[in-house]
Amino acid sequence: MALALTLVRSTLAYGVRHKGLNRNVAEGVSAQGRAPVTREAYTVEQVRALSRGAEGDRLAGVWALILIGLRRGEALGMRWSDIDLEEGTLTVSRSRVWLSGGFTDGEPKTARGRRMVALDPVTIARLRAMRRIHAVERLAVGVGLTDDDVLAAIEDGSPIRPETLTTEWRRLCKRAKVTYLGLHAARHGHVKMLRAAGLPDGVIAARLGHDESVMRTVYGVPHASEQQAAAEVMARLLG
Repeated sequence: MALALTLVRSTLAYGVRHKGLNRNVAEGVSAQGRAPVTREAYTVEQVRALSRGAEGDRLAGVWALILIGLRRGEALGMRWSDIDLEEGTLTVSRSRVWLSGGFTDGEPKTARGRRMVALDPVTIARLRAMRRIHAVERLAVGVGLTDDDVLAAIEDGSPIRPETLTTEWRRLCKRAKVTYLGLHAARHGHVKMLRAAGLPDGVIAARLGHDESVMRTVYGVPHASEQQAAAEVMARLLG
């Protein structure tokens, strides 16, 4: 950062000296790094509205996962085999992206992205309902729903492309009368909600798959009881 700023400052100074520029706008600029970025995030009220709006949607379970902080690629790569509805947990082990005309499954975005997430009762109910809907859809086209199927799929089981999922999210926002801020704003909103509820940054970081430096965590890996506390907080917040 400091070297780049020095080069820019020198280049602009040359322009000023040769009367090509009126002033050197890089003078006085600090090399301490970028100012913190303000992340757009859905509010608690908006999350509740989106959760209500998603009820009955054939992708209700996917929207529930987005609302508890999964990244778009993580939600796209989630398979039924990654979810234990009896135990109320899911395992994030991959991230799915669209490259060169096809899907590619890779590692989660960060080193801590591979993680277990405790599920709240609302999310579990949405996942159960969505599985029933998808099972009926598959039978209608002559195939059965399997644990290897991804959740984010169209009626015949074909996986949904990233831009299509974003389009469907925009439609959900319109239906719920919530300003569209993008899928990732739900992740930021989840962080704000859990912080407002008093959960330690260490628990939140582990739940979201963040690097420790992102959440300024000093608590290490949380215990299972703390993960369950996060799920109980979501149950209360979603009513």
